Amino acid sequence: MALTSGTLSAANSNVNVYLVGASGEFMFTVKHTATLAAALTTDATIVQQMTCLDIETTITVKQYLCVLTDTNITANAASSTAILTQSVYSVDIDPVASNFTAANYFDTATHGLAKAAQQSSLMY
Repeated sequence: MALTSGTLSAANSNVNVYLVGASGEFMFTVKHTATLAAALTTDATIVQQMTCLDIETTITVKQYLCVLTDTNITANAASSTAILTQSVYSVDIDPVASNFTAANYFDTATHGLAKAAQQSSLMY
């Protein structure tokens, strides 16, 4: 599952998974890329992208790892500054689409990963 918020003309999520141990240990990388729909002039923008990996999805157990990339871009006529933050959440139920809306951030108490109904915990 991949979701994006912000005014974009293109967005992509690439996931690579590597086996790193004989006991089933693994590591993964998530790369989020996005193209803004228009050049920034004086208005700041926030772009959020989320990718969820299903780790265990049996009938009685659900476990997802969700990676949230939050890019806050401040702009003015002379220059722009981007602040990038990544967070990893553990999610115990299927990500429910109604908890995520494009007009709202993915990590607020009323929408997204931090919403109580989504049953997720910030891990990193």
